[in-house]
Amino acid sequence: MPREKCFDALQGMTFVSTSQFAKSQKCQSEETHSRLLSLDLNFDSNYGESTNFVDLLLKAILNERTIRVRNHSTLSFETATQTRHIQVSPLPTLLSLTLEEIINVEVELPLEVNVALYGSGYVVVKSTNPDYVASSTSEIPNKVEAKFSQHYKLTHAITHQLNPPSDDDPSRAFYTLHTRVLKSTLISARKSQIAGIDKVLSCSNPYTNGSLFSNELLNKRKNWINEEIKRLHNEQRSDFWYEFFGKSARCMSNNDVVSFRRFTSNGTVPCLVQYRSSEKDMPIDEFTSNPKNFTVGPKIVAMDTEFVKVQGEQSTLTASGQKFVTCEGRNALARLSILHVAYPGSKFNDGDIFVDIYVKPQEPVVDYLTRFSGITADHLNPDSKHGKTNTIVDTRTAYLHLRALIDQGCVFIGHGLAKDFQVLNLQVSPHQIIDTVMLYHLPRRRWISLRFLVNYLFQRDMQREVHDSVEDARAALELFRLAERLNSKGNDVKLVQNQRGEERTEEFEHLLTEIYQYGKQVDWKVA
Repeated sequence: MPREKCFDALQGMTFVSTSQFAKSQKCQSEETHSRLLSLDLNFDSNYGESTNFVDLLLKAILNERTIRVRNHSTLSFETATQTRHIQVSPLPTLLSLTLEEIINVEVELPLEVNVALYGSGYVVVKSTNPDYVASSTSEIPNKVEAKFSQHYKLTHAITHQLNPPSDDDPSRAFYTLHTRVLKSTLISARKSQIAGIDKVLSCSNPYTNGSLFSNELLNKRKNWINEEIKRLHNEQRSDFWYEFFGKSARCMSNNDVVSFRRFTSNGTVPCLVQYRSSEKDMPIDEFTSNPKNFTVGPKIVAMDTEFVKVQGEQSTLTASGQKFVTCEGRNALARLSILHVAYPGSKFNDGDIFVDIYVKPQEPVVDYLTRFSGITADHLNPDSKHGKTNTIVDTRTAYLHLRALIDQGCVFIGHGLAKDFQVLNLQVSPHQIIDTVMLYHLPRRRWISLRFLVNYLFQRDMQREVHDSVEDARAALELFRLAERLNSKGNDVKLVQNQRGEERTEEFEHLLTEIYQYGKQVDWKVA
């Protein structure tokens, strides 16, 4: 199974919609197939003041409505009754629901939901806490086994406040995120914090790893975390609910969890809800790291990205002649190249390609930035000469690849990676980034381009016409290997500490000084 389909199996259902035309004589009905990543829960006022979530979910799966649609036989728009049925196929790992505004409706989100599909085409939905059953037929089969079934647990919910916070109470956010966190995940996160503190405490200079706190404060923090781990082990619950609003976060009590699950009971309504399969009750990031037929990714990789512009910058000039930006420009990912890095136990060599995909942005491209990205319209067109040989995916698939590597702790090597991740809007731990821009930099001096470093250190030119992300990633890996070799700490190697508190060998520090001297002589131009 292709890797994209493995990721796509996480979320989405395939539906068959039948449009029955009332007045047409030539064509009584038409069928169309569609795939939805989320279901819309529609609230009908005819339900009254109270209904059940399971009824609403069943109605969202088996939707029926009257619409105006084009009749392909008469080539005109006609009134039709459209009935939607779910295709009998494996159910997704994630069940995402979007909810409309609720007025005078009292519904409670169940903690657990079971969806079963039968070969005869009908659906049975059951909920736990509260318990309820709904079926697309009047009789629920007892002996017939379901073709596909999935047991879901409530995992995330974004709620919207019906009564916005007043101006004198800015601490409350307009939208609030509620998320379920496994106890094992909390314990693992606490242990990672202790490991980070131990790493700082093991340094002779407490400020070497960027710590701004004394050893005494760090030890107090470590003791508190250890007590927190003991408390978690003693907890009877297997998971905890957390509430995030604005810049604040808190662990929710059982009463709080019941409150946010009830629509309009506390002035808030869920607008986005997500259930996750409980077959493997683990964080979704772990699933994306290792879905079926997708092997666990490498421990360390070299990476480079290319971007295209999807929104141009708009600006005006003030009366004083200063530039005032009215609309920021935005770039979108267009190519992602990830290379293997050889390490003990790895079966790959330095620079072997792990992922090299072109990404078609969701928004129209206004500038391909070909001079800097090497991307043209043909690269992202599946029907073009280049497109037929390239692997072209959507943005979601590319981000899932990155998230899978990030969440399994993979270390990324590259030139200017911090800026790349910022544009990608991905939060990555500093311990997972080895940026050659920082490696080959002296404090309070200019940043050195990848092309200049490769030209000076390896006596070869690159990026002559356009950028190539595979070439850039390999060059960054070469720079890392050189810095790794020159900074190896032998018994007779002298170490120096720069103004950022980083330890480097005298040989490497001398090399950096030479690079800056040469750059100044040639005005940082590549011959």
